[in-house]
Amino acid sequence: MQNSSVHRQKLTKRLVESITPDQTKRKYVWDTEIIGFGLRIYPTGRKSYFVQFRNQYRKNCKIKIGVHGNITTERA
Repeated sequence: MQNSSVHRQKLTKRLVESITPDQTKRKYVWDTEIIGFGLRIYPTGRKSYFVQFRNQYRKNCKIKIGVHGNITTERA
């Protein structure tokens, strides 16, 4: 069983606020305009923005930008 689900859509304030959490696993929504930019939705309802990239050693890295509500989609 997977512990996450993944979708691709343009991240807007309206979209982020309309996403409902899955009670059993995390959701990821990737932005279609900015490569590596995404939103993580936890089963608790918490939503956080992050960016994912590969470093010079080709290791995937995720950096949390901020929590939705404390930071807007546009600012993230």
